[in-house]
This record gives sequence, C-alpha cells and structure tokens, in this order.
Amino acid sequence: MGSWVLEAINLPAIELIIDDLAPTNQKRLYFAAAELRQLGFAVGPAIGGYLLEYSGRKAFLVAMSVVILIPLFLIPLKGARLPVSGGKQALE
Repeated sequence: MGSWVLEAINLPAIELIIDDLAPTNQKRLYFAAAELRQLGFAVGPAIGGYLLEYSGRKAFLVAMSVVILIPLFLIPLKGARLPVSGGKQALE
C-alpha cells in the first residue's frame, strides 16, 4: 500500500480532532496553527540540504536528532487528554 493512502486516511483526522477539542471561539486560530505543518515541507529540505552541504554528516545527524527530540519536551504527558471514540476523554 502506498504512503499516499495512509496520508489520505491521516490528514482529515487532524481537522476532526481540532474541531472536537478546540473551543468554539478559537477554532479559526487552531485550524490556522495546524496548517503551519505544511511549512515544514517547504523549509525542511532547504535547511537539511544546507546542513548536509556545508556542515557535513555529523552536524546534520545532530540537528535532526534535536528536531526529533523536541516534541518530547514540548508535549507534557502528565494530565494529557487523548481523544477516544464516543467523545470521551482518556487519561483523565
């Protein structure tokens, strides 16, 4: 199965989650912030290519490791609420 099939399944889920969890008066802000993820598709290859070309493999791997580890520090797990089917919340 091609990756495009998984993208077609996954991408609409983000909008559904935002619609379900965002406060009514701030939904526009949440949807706009979610679209910033598209910025990575444009900027990521340019930054990665620059790092690889001018800094070498070691700096590239260190930078990518840092980028991958950032979400571990930005997303707190204690008290996190994860959406589950039926509109109920998990981990309360």
